[in-house]
Amino acid sequence: HYLPKLVLEIAQQVQKEHEMDALYALADALSEIMFSTYSRRDDNGLELMQHFSVATAKAFASLCLKSALIPCLERRSKVTTILASPQNLSGEDEKETYLAHLREEEKLMTPLVDSVGYTLKLLGEAFYQVFKEEVSPILGPCLIGGGDVRATYAAVCLFDDCVEFCGRNAAREVTPTLINGILVGLNDSTNGGDDELKQAAVYGVIQVSLNSPPDCLVPHASNVVNAISSITSQPKELCPSEALFENCVAAMASLFLIRRAPFRSLGLLAPEAVLNLFLKNIPLSEDPDLAKICHEGLCDLVESGQIDVSAYGGAVAKASGDILAMVRDEDDDLATSDTCSRLTQILAGIHSSPTTIIS
Repeated sequence: HYLPKLVLEIAQQVQKEHEMDALYALADALSEIMFSTYSRRDDNGLELMQHFSVATAKAFASLCLKSALIPCLERRSKVTTILASPQNLSGEDEKETYLAHLREEEKLMTPLVDSVGYTLKLLGEAFYQVFKEEVSPILGPCLIGGGDVRATYAAVCLFDDCVEFCGRNAAREVTPTLINGILVGLNDSTNGGDDELKQAAVYGVIQVSLNSPPDCLVPHASNVVNAISSITSQPKELCPSEALFENCVAAMASLFLIRRAPFRSLGLLAPEAVLNLFLKNIPLSEDPDLAKICHEGLCDLVESGQIDVSAYGGAVAKASGDILAMVRDEDDDLATSDTCSRLTQILAGIHSSPTTIIS
């Protein structure tokens, strides 16, 4: 019963507050509360949803975004405009002062956006109207780039979440806007060298592939594939992070192999090249949700005959065994019990087949 009152009270304090340290603390408190609430949704889901309504979410999002995030983005825009003309700066000291200001503003921007993101995940499809009315008009413009890559990163993350959690209608409507941010994030000439933005952009590719109309990414297919292939073509150890590399593997799988695979018939890459990349790099472990999708996808590919087990038996057996071992020994959140059962049957079938090549 206390959650809606607490969230709205903090949001109202955000609206009234002008001292930056206090705003940081309030925004951080909101983020922590909403993260805790989302994390415990399975334990208290029914009771929680009876008290934390869409109306409450709309009120708190409106208060926080309009009173705190909009001014924050406006201040950041002024600073990034100054930094975009280095000839007008007196030197490195002045540049560092402005960069430090951006870092301070990010301490406010990040928890504000996170608190909205956890609320979106909590309410799912019911949150979409709030997203459309309160979130998209404020953060949508950040997706076209313009210099503030951290604001673009924040926007891409929220739009990714909307496509993933708010239902097919939401995915269809927001994907054209999200694609702007995806293209900014994938392009090294526009992403400012920000690996987190690139990772969020790749995650967006995955969610659009899985949840949006299949033709959404087709006009940008070459740019998307080239950007992601430039990462997967290098050894994993050379990638800035394992999470980014695994996102790229999952993106290639979602584009060419599993579920609707919107690029499957475009002829951009040889099917065996994508399949070899996929089999070589699973199990995935950095993001449990993506891991579950890809490990289930392996089962679908084998059971539907899209993977020729007589030719790829060794790779499939190794991938299947590694997934089962990881689930058993390290993290049971990387594959569902149904997927584990299917992998066990696949292994049994491979070992009992006289035509399967296991090397």
